[in-house]
Amino acid sequence: MLFASSTKFHKSLRVLTQGDFNRVFSFNKKYHTSHLTVLIHRRKLSSRAAKDSAKFQGSVNMSGNRYASVQLESLQTPDSRLGLIVSKKYSKKAINRNRFKRLCREAFRLLRPELDCGYDIVIMAKKRVDNGKKNTQIIKRKEEVQQIEEPDVTFKDIKESLYIAAKRAGVLKSQLT
Repeated sequence: MLFASSTKFHKSLRVLTQGDFNRVFSFNKKYHTSHLTVLIHRRKLSSRAAKDSAKFQGSVNMSGNRYASVQLESLQTPDSRLGLIVSKKYSKKAINRNRFKRLCREAFRLLRPELDCGYDIVIMAKKRVDNGKKNTQIIKRKEEVQQIEEPDVTFKDIKESLYIAAKRAGVLKSQLT
């Protein structure tokens, strides 16, 4: 499957280190929705990145060097990044936790063009409520009955929850103008 380069979910768009997660947890705004808890923290341009961008501007002729302009642009306007926390309390099955993470990444990827730059967003899954939904599937070859769990959280639910949290936080570009 091929994606446009602007829609890929690179490592630079993820909150990965323990220090970054701690920073989000200590200086954050929490927004609760029915399926998610979203923590949002405004990231500051580090002093080292500011020095690098100043040095970069002074030493490089920007005309004709597309790599230099891309690096400078990324130093000045950092993209918003996503971190995910899905514990075993959400589901004991890894397949359900991984599905939730895939859906969150996709919802973030689609929302990213509308987000203001420079935010760290951490999504924590709320504990699943066992609503007793079971779908009975009959396998005709062996005449066995299997219990299959229906997913209780859909992509639409996650996308709406993330959009609502971003709107409450005021981090959408349409709200800033």
